[in-house]
Amino acid sequence: MCFYRAVSVGTQWESRGKNAWRGLGTKGFAQKKVLSLVLCVAMLLSVMVMGTGAAFTDQDEIQNAEAVDMTSALGIIDGYEDGSFQPAENIERGEAAKMISAMLNGGRDSVQETTESSYNDVLGSVDAWANKYIEYCTARGIVSGVGGDRFAPASNVTGTQLAKMLLVSLGYDSVKEGYQDNAMWSVNVNTDAVAAGLYAGIETIDMSAPLSRDNAAQMIWNALQAETVRYTLVGQVVKTGDTLLETAFGDDYGLYSGVMVQVYYNKDKAEYTYSVVDVNVDRNDWDWSEVVGGGAFIEDAEAYVTSADYSDLFGMNVTVLHKGDEALMIRVNEGGVVVEGVVGDIGGLNNNNANTFTVNGQKYRLDNVVGDMASVAVPYNGFDDFNNVDPLEQYSFRAIDLDGGGDVDLFVYYPYVVLKTDLVKADTFRANQITPADAYLTVLAANQDAGMVADLTGTIEYDDVIVNGTVAIDGYVKAVPATYTAQGEDTYDVLTMANASVTRAANKDLLITLGDTQYDGGLLEQIESFKQISVGKDYGFIAVNGYLFIMDGTGIVPENYTVITALAKSSSAADGTIKADLLMADGTTVSEADVSFVGNEAQWVGSMFTFTIKSDGTYVLTPVEDGAAKDTTSIFDLQQAFETGANLDNTPAEDAEGVDADDMLGINTAGDGIVKNQDTNTWYVIEDDAVVFAFINRTPHDGDQRTSEYVVLTGAELTDAIDNGYVQSWAFTGAYEVSQKTMTADMLYVKLGADPRDTSEYAYVADVNERANSNGHYAEIDVITVNGDTTLTTPAYENQRDPVLMDIYDNLEEGSVYQVIYDKDGKLVGYALLTFSYGTVTATDGRTITVTDNAGTSTTLVKDDPYEISIDGDTIQVGEVIAYAPQGGTTPDLIVYGLAAVSDCNIGAGIDNADCEVEVTRDINNVTVALTKTSGATFNDAGDRFSLTVKYTTGKTATYDGVKSDDDTTISFTFVATNDVESMTVAHK
Repeated sequence: MCFYRAVSVGTQWESRGKNAWRGLGTKGFAQKKVLSLVLCVAMLLSVMVMGTGAAFTDQDEIQNAEAVDMTSALGIIDGYEDGSFQPAENIERGEAAKMISAMLNGGRDSVQETTESSYNDVLGSVDAWANKYIEYCTARGIVSGVGGDRFAPASNVTGTQLAKMLLVSLGYDSVKEGYQDNAMWSVNVNTDAVAAGLYAGIETIDMSAPLSRDNAAQMIWNALQAETVRYTLVGQVVKTGDTLLETAFGDDYGLYSGVMVQVYYNKDKAEYTYSVVDVNVDRNDWDWSEVVGGGAFIEDAEAYVTSADYSDLFGMNVTVLHKGDEALMIRVNEGGVVVEGVVGDIGGLNNNNANTFTVNGQKYRLDNVVGDMASVAVPYNGFDDFNNVDPLEQYSFRAIDLDGGGDVDLFVYYPYVVLKTDLVKADTFRANQITPADAYLTVLAANQDAGMVADLTGTIEYDDVIVNGTVAIDGYVKAVPATYTAQGEDTYDVLTMANASVTRAANKDLLITLGDTQYDGGLLEQIESFKQISVGKDYGFIAVNGYLFIMDGTGIVPENYTVITALAKSSSAADGTIKADLLMADGTTVSEADVSFVGNEAQWVGSMFTFTIKSDGTYVLTPVEDGAAKDTTSIFDLQQAFETGANLDNTPAEDAEGVDADDMLGINTAGDGIVKNQDTNTWYVIEDDAVVFAFINRTPHDGDQRTSEYVVLTGAELTDAIDNGYVQSWAFTGAYEVSQKTMTADMLYVKLGADPRDTSEYAYVADVNERANSNGHYAEIDVITVNGDTTLTTPAYENQRDPVLMDIYDNLEEGSVYQVIYDKDGKLVGYALLTFSYGTVTATDGRTITVTDNAGTSTTLVKDDPYEISIDGDTIQVGEVIAYAPQGGTTPDLIVYGLAAVSDCNIGAGIDNADCEVEVTRDINNVTVALTKTSGATFNDAGDRFSLTVKYTTGKTATYDGVKSDDDTTISFTFVATNDVESMTVAHK
């Protein structure tokens, strides 16, 4: 329930126990309103209604909630398949007949089917389903037709018409009482209906108008609570003394009202037992103190069993609809929750009449209680156990009205303690009292109930208790003893350490504002340490109901780690700050931040720091070093840095020496994200969502012109880098201990030889174009991959001559195949050249391919799930030329087919065959023809004086000019073969 964890604030009491309730008004509390408390109370009030009824999806639209809940529980009125009740919809005559039939048959659909009908408009209509109910009610004089042998089953029912049906159901004779065949029938019905109480709660509606489902439920519920009647021998109407509920459903059906004083849960049967006492809530001639003091009255309570959870109604005046000892429905009878919050919020008791109190400034009145709230206060489920626990200020409470008068008759509070956990095993964990050694600020032992602490600490077996959440070593739980739970089992709710920046810390009222929320520090032991709390720094904390139990750490959270990626060489400001680019844990970069340093160490680009931010926006950087949470020198249970600052670059801000790689942390990997620090013999499991600062160490080269960069990776991406052998150096590890032998690495800093987020695939380049848009210049490459045709794009660059862009644009050749490289965003950033073998297919069976090369050598290739690129979109054919890589292998990783056939080249006119030779080479469809002097002589004419004529099998021809080599010995021609080449001839123009 929300109020168990409502975020609120309070103030430390001057006295505790029963007398503390009298002393609440003496301290002059500041009223501290927290929005979350208001929202929580609103939620609780809505939950109270929803949780005690049928919980239809439109429950908040139902006005007669009790009637709808009760008639629904009795099986008289159903909801719709979508979970709604649709309270505003009108009741049809056929539906009314079904409801009356169910009401008179104990909520069962036991009316027999019949093919006979007293009316001519029921059978054969869409309302034929209602025929048996209409006949049942007609035979008993409950309903009659509308004339002309018609019943009009789809017509709306008015309030008076339903009242007539209910009066007959109660035993009134329709003819004798003038309900039919009488011009005054409606007057007669309304008169008797008022007398019978059928209109109670809906007196203001027009009974001659169509009746809504909501109001129909109210009338039926009124009828069930009314006494049935009979006629004497002389025709006089007399009441039987039995309600219609008892008559129709049986003597074991009934209603019982009183205060729910105990909840018991049978785990084996998965059912609750609720004890309800019919108390005199005005306390006249009744010893109220016996109730809150744990008197024997509970032994005399009525007990009702059900699988439904109504435990939220403890301490309230409820009505139980029951069948014997089975609870069919329990809901609030009168009154309910007046206000709820945290005990520490209660004030204002020190008034002249001592009969009011306040919660966050709002005044409330006590009902027949003067000056002693303790006399009307009980722990949850603890009417019989009150004296064992006092209402401490950190407990949630509910102030309850029992008689509907609006004043408070009873307080229910919810005890708990906060404990620390360790020694977590598969079937047990240990719960411990919090001590000052556990954190920077801890709850004072005297501010928690010692008895509960003693009962709830020690080695806990999971099977013996309820645990909500995953218990962690050095974690915290909110613990509630079985006595004060609905389930009757010790309950441990795992608490998560929150982190926030302190925006206010006041010694005077012991209030700390973390983020936007104010918390009460009055339970903490080291009050003087408030003076050391730094506003603007981040702290970890455990809070329940707005009260701090733990405040810990160095003022740093994981988000407050950073790496300098660029740093000025000298100071740029009079106050000693310099400009730096900071890479943050979320992967963003703060550019040209004003930074200052703690300590005298020379700070370099590539150093790692924790930081705080001053009010003027300056980042104050502290170099990382070895530390541990237990020593409050780190947020991590274990923090290891190979040196102060954990630098992974060799560019100092000032004059400093570079890093010796031999000084790095020695890391041994075991696969699956498991690593070992050989220096400390510590094993880590890298969390998939760990924050990994990484320096990607690159040397630009053809195929990848990217330079080194700093990035933030995930733990899963680092694991991939480890598996691929990318890790070059390991500088920092921040880890948490999740068991006695296991550490999880949640923050790391490493140097990598490649980015594990890069991906690659094989691609045949069909076209290369340079483009530009508002984001900059980029290349667009049409390719064919193993998945078919697609278009690749590079990142957009501001500089048109960016090395990465130019490398790709200038060097990717149309007609060739490359292993292309994509960055984390799927953009083309590089490529790798491939070397192929070529051969003509002579045979293939799907599993093997036999090829013959130009020298006539035959090779059989075995297809072991290779990548395949089809340039022409066809399958491998006998007689075609294919390319395969790696070169010379017989089990290729890549096969490219659909290549153009290329013929030998002839030497034509103007060239002396005696001292020249020609060679044809290819890179997929990129063909090169080289004309060379065999005598060692040189060509005197320019290259463009030579031409290559290519004739395709399609009949088309193409001519290309030659290019002479620098030493004048070779004339080269390069072209992309667009179809099979029939012949090639090189000639002098």
